[in-house]
Amino acid sequence: MGRTEETPPTTDGAGAEILAGAERTTAKQRLGHLLLDMNYITLDDYERALDRQSETGGDIIDVLVSLGCVEPGDLVGFLLEHASLPMHELALLEIPRAVLDRLPPSLVRELETLPLDEVGDMLTVGTVAPLAQTKIDELERTAGKRVRPLICPAEDIRSAIQRYYPEADAAGETTAAGMRSPLRLHHVVHLIQQVKSLPALPDTVHQVQEAVEDPEISIASVVDAITLDPPIAARVLGVANSAAYGFPQRIHDLTLAVSLMGLRETYYLVLSAAVVDVLNKTRNFDYRTFFLNAICCAAASRIVAAAAGRRNLPGIFTAGLLHDVGRAALWEAVPDLCAKLDKDLEGTALLAEEERVIGLSHAEAGYELATHWNLPKELALPIRFHHTPEAATECQEQVAVVALANAMIGVSGKTLGEASGIFKNHAPSLGVLGLDEEQAEAMLETYLERHANAVRDAFE
Repeated sequence: MGRTEETPPTTDGAGAEILAGAERTTAKQRLGHLLLDMNYITLDDYERALDRQSETGGDIIDVLVSLGCVEPGDLVGFLLEHASLPMHELALLEIPRAVLDRLPPSLVRELETLPLDEVGDMLTVGTVAPLAQTKIDELERTAGKRVRPLICPAEDIRSAIQRYYPEADAAGETTAAGMRSPLRLHHVVHLIQQVKSLPALPDTVHQVQEAVEDPEISIASVVDAITLDPPIAARVLGVANSAAYGFPQRIHDLTLAVSLMGLRETYYLVLSAAVVDVLNKTRNFDYRTFFLNAICCAAASRIVAAAAGRRNLPGIFTAGLLHDVGRAALWEAVPDLCAKLDKDLEGTALLAEEERVIGLSHAEAGYELATHWNLPKELALPIRFHHTPEAATECQEQVAVVALANAMIGVSGKTLGEASGIFKNHAPSLGVLGLDEEQAEAMLETYLERHANAVRDAFE
């Protein structure tokens, strides 16, 4: 595919907003050329960026950041070094004033929530922590738009708020030195657009969902919908025969599988099968390891749910299976940045590293993908909060189960004694489920005993 750097949109008098967007695009094009001319990036970097731009779109600067060719901090250093660039032109690289004015300074400071971008009737805001629905409703009433909150690095949000919404007795930083956080936050918006460019789920998922929501639907109708998609049908049978479900005999008939699992659980499995199939096509991604961890977490989730007396908790197997979907989403969107991550990090340390290197954690990327695919809350919220379950205000039981299951899969291959301390930081999740220390140790022992079966199920 030939490389053609994007050109600014034409206007037929549609208004100043289009002209401002064209100016910002042109400014970033010029900045891309300057980075090359001043040897901040190599010709190979620039050509790779043009190739990627032709595939994904976006501004050349966003693409260079996504590829890891230049970091926002380095970009700010370049702007400071080359002060001959006019400040009014540098301002075109920032969050547009019209977007910032969607929310009043008092509300921005109170909620630590910053407007980042608007497209149509949707306002994207960056926030340092999850927002309660009442706060989202307040933002929507104030902005007159639907609001999509993204959890972003707190340092970036607070720095940008100080820049754009200075206190009455403080001067806002308007020089290039204050642009690092806005540039990083702009990159997050671009990253989310890339995450949402992953393929849509197949029609089979929507057909089964509609069938399950029809109170008069028959099992035969659901089976007919699944049968039309052989790969998904095979996956549903495979999961039904996995050790996690524990049916006493092998099931070869899809009708029997649906009857035993129930229509709602069948929908969850169809959904997970479709997601896993999409991820299998992700480039530059260690799918084998991902799927092994996914099936182990799904099995562990059922063990935790059983120990807590929550065997019928909706979608818990699928929530465990999809908990790390954001890792695949990030590898698809920004593989070069993902390759820079420390592979030994886990838990909240990994989230912090992802925010530092990429600008967005895999938990938040996974949640964005889940909402893009319209996954139900009982699946989307465990994806978002499996490392930070105390932040969840809805579906707390599902989140707690998956958080504990995720902790358990990290001890695969260890003895019970070696793994005994894994729950010391998970007291809130144990409390949500009413589990004591003795019960937690028993479910861990069960998982370690069944781990080999989960591995076998992953690759049968």
